[in-house]
Amino acid sequence: MADATGRQRREQVGADGQGEAARPGGDTVRRVRLWAGLIVFVFLATHLLNHALGLISIGAMDAGRRWFLVFWRSWPGTILLYGSLAVHLTLALVSIYRRPHLRMPV
Repeated sequence: MADATGRQRREQVGADGQGEAARPGGDTVRRVRLWAGLIVFVFLATHLLNHALGLISIGAMDAGRRWFLVFWRSWPGTILLYGSLAVHLTLALVSIYRRPHLRMPV
């Protein structure tokens, strides 16, 4: 499609190579993948923060580990983490599967 100046315009496409209107529920899927990714990111950030406490002292690292484990090793934390990992990975693989090709967009 050309714009007023005669240049070719590209349609915006989603992560799976299709237009947003062509994908039913695309906004919901994107939000779920975002929240799942954020939960995984928070886990990773707290994990690396615990490693950083090791630069201060082993005692600080052990104290940080206790707080880390209180949340992530509880039933709600474990279900939240593993559920987010499974959802994020599954939706990423579905997004790759739906692409018409594996070339990166320009």
